Amino acid sequence: MTTPPRREQAVQLLKAVVLAYSFSTSLVIYNKWLFTNCAAEERQTSRTAGRCLGWGFPYPLVVTCFHMLFLSLATQFYMWCVPSSRPTIDKPYRKPRLLLVGLFVALDIVFTNAGYLFLEASFVEMIKSSMPASVLLFGLAAGLEQRSGVLLAIVVIISVGLAVATVGEMNFHPVGFALELLAVLCGSARLIEQQLLLRYGAEGKLHSAVGLSPIQILYYQAPISFVTLLPAALAIGTTRMRHDALLKDALYVIETILILIAGGLLAVGLNFGDILLIDRSSALTSTVLGTVKTAVVIGVSWITFRNRISWLNLSGYAVCVVGVFLYQRYRQQQPSTSTKFDTASAEADAQSEHTPATGPGVPESTGLAKEVNMRLDVSAMQEDTAV
Repeated sequence: MTTPPRREQAVQLLKAVVLAYSFSTSLVIYNKWLFTNCAAEERQTSRTAGRCLGWGFPYPLVVTCFHMLFLSLATQFYMWCVPSSRPTIDKPYRKPRLLLVGLFVALDIVFTNAGYLFLEASFVEMIKSSMPASVLLFGLAAGLEQRSGVLLAIVVIISVGLAVATVGEMNFHPVGFALELLAVLCGSARLIEQQLLLRYGAEGKLHSAVGLSPIQILYYQAPISFVTLLPAALAIGTTRMRHDALLKDALYVIETILILIAGGLLAVGLNFGDILLIDRSSALTSTVLGTVKTAVVIGVSWITFRNRISWLNLSGYAVCVVGVFLYQRYRQQQPSTSTKFDTASAEADAQSEHTPATGPGVPESTGLAKEVNMRLDVSAMQEDTAV
């Protein structure tokens, strides 16, 4: 198999970046706009009616559940179109690791979306940029990272950056901040579980498991997240939503359904765009692109909503960025830290009776290491990024 010329690779990467950035930025702005209640905003702030942008549908759990349904259908359709990618796991929904990924994804996105009810989109992105610090702590606990004074210093740097950004936030709300911190914790736990799935598969045994690719994880994760959220979504629909005056307007209901469908399509595009970006870029490139993407989201959010951003905000975010880059550099200089499980996996594969097949559905060993590193990107797949 010949390697594509560098110019062609650059063009492919540029296309993937544009696709992923477009869906990611659009979905962040969409979520903030969808959940914003202008009447409440005008009561709580000095904004004029002409400056408030929002649809007034403050039900993040229901929206997330709806988007997970879309993702479930999309991945089923993809596996039908590309049957070679379909994973073959016996009784997959009895595997604790798969169930945990679906649960953590659901909680991550619900908490993130709920934070939009209280915080500006730009500040939400700044908080989410601190996720590598949390991932490091979870990685240490899971044995995926080795204890090091350098790692501790990196965690401190990122934490200080978040603290500075928080102090400088002009529209700070403690409930929203707490929700976003919970989202960061759930997102970090989800990333660690996804790393373990990429390394070991659902069985969790080196000698018998083949690591799952990102699209295969999404194939299992989306239905689990949907089923997890469905009871709570139905409860909200039968209690709070039926008393909402706006939802008694038939035209508003029809328009809202169409808007939710559009959001579902954005969520599908975001996840598949991120998978494409993972395939086309290295871990270092991903870190740079993730940082730039967060800056783009912050800029577009300010242009769209005209929310106030202080220099202290931006300074804190810059400190977080420095911490993320230091972490990525550390990982490059310490390959044994990030590949010790891959080495053990390779040895186990060598001892097995057959060699695992490769292809669209099964990542090769080198690709697996790259995909695991990609999970530590500041705006990792799905959080990234809230669907």
